[in-house]
Amino acid sequence: MHGDDNTLLFVDTVSHSFRPATSGWFGPKVETRPIHNVTLRVAQGEVVGIVGKRTAGKKTLARTILGLAKPETGQVTFLGQDIAKLTRADKRKLRPLMRQVTPQSVAELDESLTSHALLKEALVDAKVSNADEQKRRIAEALRLVGLDHVAAQSELEDLSLFQQQLVAIAHAIVTRPRLVVVQDPAQGLDVSVQARLLDVLLKLQDELQLSMVISSTDIVMLGSLCDRMVVLRSGEIVEEGLAQQLLETPQHEHTKMLLQQARDKEKAA
Repeated sequence: MHGDDNTLLFVDTVSHSFRPATSGWFGPKVETRPIHNVTLRVAQGEVVGIVGKRTAGKKTLARTILGLAKPETGQVTFLGQDIAKLTRADKRKLRPLMRQVTPQSVAELDESLTSHALLKEALVDAKVSNADEQKRRIAEALRLVGLDHVAAQSELEDLSLFQQQLVAIAHAIVTRPRLVVVQDPAQGLDVSVQARLLDVLLKLQDELQLSMVISSTDIVMLGSLCDRMVVLRSGEIVEEGLAQQLLETPQHEHTKMLLQQARDKEKAA
């Protein structure tokens, strides 16, 4: 796989832009390039962070990695397969192996179902039909995210926001994916709850050797989670390297600015 047997995901010089179909009242609308010539490699068991402002293109990059947006140039290879060239049937087979957790994940779940039922639904979708295997996987996912029996048997709407986030993570990992793409994991949570959620993500990586791509505006938070980080500005990678190295000796001015903003926010909290 591109000269590296340990590579799980390879984003190779990918660009994706939006071209409005119609012009505005004051002339042609300007083409926007959410991502431009982005190259990103994720190894088996590695956690890679994507840090940047809200307009940096993180969401578009995540959607492109997941095959939800087709790159205009370049390609995304997962487990040796070019995602854009897969048939719908092949993409369905790949879906349990590549999962996502977004701030909207909870809203996409049926709040009238129990946590247990939601996880079983995910397994049925992934063609895991054996009842004993379903029980094993559900129990494992609930244990890994720290949800007890009471929470498992409660309807989603009766759980706290933090517990709902844990259900969304369990829903993503119950299919035993190879890669999980996590977008803005701490969004909407207070500092103490954020710390608990980050502990869960660290536990998943430690116990499952799960590969993750995690995006956030908070470079310090990502630095505590990730092995490597890339800094995205206006859709382009301006710096990348080991997470600790970027935190201690940032080279690019944009990286330094993100670091200062994160530290200022920590002081104000």
